[in-house]
Amino acid sequence: MNLRTRRWRFSLLTTILLVLVTLAILLYAAMLRDASFPTGWLLVAITLLLMAYNLRKKIPVLPLGRASSWFQLHVYGGFLAVWLFALHVGLDWPSGVFETLLWCVYVGVLVSGLFGLAITRLVPSRLGEQGAPVIHETIPIRRARIAGEAELLVTRSVDETALGTIADYYGQRLRAFFLGPRHFWSHLFGSRRASVQMLDELRDLERYLPPSGRDIMARLQSLVVAKDDLDHQHAWQRLLKIWLFAHIPLTYSAVLLIAVHVVLVHAFAGTSP
Repeated sequence: MNLRTRRWRFSLLTTILLVLVTLAILLYAAMLRDASFPTGWLLVAITLLLMAYNLRKKIPVLPLGRASSWFQLHVYGGFLAVWLFALHVGLDWPSGVFETLLWCVYVGVLVSGLFGLAITRLVPSRLGEQGAPVIHETIPIRRARIAGEAELLVTRSVDETALGTIADYYGQRLRAFFLGPRHFWSHLFGSRRASVQMLDELRDLERYLPPSGRDIMARLQSLVVAKDDLDHQHAWQRLLKIWLFAHIPLTYSAVLLIAVHVVLVHAFAGTSP
């Protein structure tokens, strides 16, 4: 089964479940019964199901099905959770400190999940727009290698040209650029203005250099491009990691608060769903 077919089937199944759940809740409410109990327990169940995807990723050796199918289940289960949450809480703002906290945390889970879905669809295409995709953990090593070569080129330029033209510009503009990630937001918004400006400035300096210095300058320009490509990879992959650092803790916090919420509801209601 290809990805398009799998998405179509999950979409159809989710739509059917949404309709059935909505009709069931409307019928339950028409019987003058409190619909918050069934919607609440359904929301608990779907939340635990969504958490199971993260557990599935941590134990890939177990025969629990394909990771891609679990991901699709996680995505469409998330859409179902949004609708169940809306049915459960309604349009009223929660009352009380605990209810407000739970509402905010769970909304944070849902919003961060939708945001994560968007960027997981976007990141692969963005990574291919500038430079070759690299493993995130290797970026610091590659960056250090580029910075080291740039330092050697600057030292060589002073020895071969007896001029400080390249060294002066390097100290003013390039040293900080090579030593760490730069222009995070520019890369996310698709702007290469900063790197283009540096390349233009380097080309302007070529007229002050002898032929040997121009060769060094050409290599330095290629290092600027390579470093800028790494920064592009870093920015988009970092965004993906930042999202996970927000989404996963929010999910576990929501589960903890939901457990307390269930205990409190049944303790004060003195009933069961």
